[in-house]
Amino acid sequence: MANSNTAGLTKIGAGTLTLSGSNNYSGPTSINGGMLEASTTAALPYFASAGSLSVASSATLAVAVGGAGRWQPGDISNLLNNSGAFLSGAALGIDTAGGSFTYAGAIVNSGLGLTKLGGNMLTLGGSNTYTGPTTITAGTLSVASLNRVSGGVASSSLGAPTTAANGTITFGNGGTLPLHRQRRNDGPRDLRQPQQQTQAIENNGSGALTWSGSFGYIAGPRREPYPRSKQPGRQTCIQAT
Repeated sequence: MANSNTAGLTKIGAGTLTLSGSNNYSGPTSINGGMLEASTTAALPYFASAGSLSVASSATLAVAVGGAGRWQPGDISNLLNNSGAFLSGAALGIDTAGGSFTYAGAIVNSGLGLTKLGGNMLTLGGSNTYTGPTTITAGTLSVASLNRVSGGVASSSLGAPTTAANGTITFGNGGTLPLHRQRRNDGPRDLRQPQQQTQAIENNGSGALTWSGSFGYIAGPRREPYPRSKQPGRQTCIQAT
């Protein structure tokens, strides 16, 4: 879409609108409902400029990653640093249909949710404090931690939700979340594998971990009998069925 004046783009209604061309309209982009997916940074002009982008509550802005010409980690960081772009209750979608992707930056936007789209694997390695819900519609989401408190501040690779609703991890059919178990000797059970810096659930808090719906349990090869404090134990995966 080419427009030399101040015309913008407004996405309304449910469903998904995908932008794949090189657009140079100069007005703001507003996502008032449903999902807008930008295949490249060129498809979403001025995405990092203040006042150029607005994602309403319950709406999603998705970016395509994992391939040549797709969004890179630095692009996503610039998008998230655009203050005011995501209103509370909005979501960032990351679509890995083009290939597996790692994002190690920090997602700190209050009220923001995260949606994993497409096949392949999305790896989150940052210390994130986003407070919205997490959704895995397809593929695998690999995380370093589901709960961490450092210096009195909660964070994790899956954010720091403050309500039970936002703490819910929603799986689509075929969505998977790998887990890695390990027993430690220095306190409560800590389901973490720090040596490999891979996926974890940390069970040090007083809250409940609740599963609802139908899930499959996929167990990998057992390396040593569990528990063994110095052995990584069993690689597992939770998958929606």
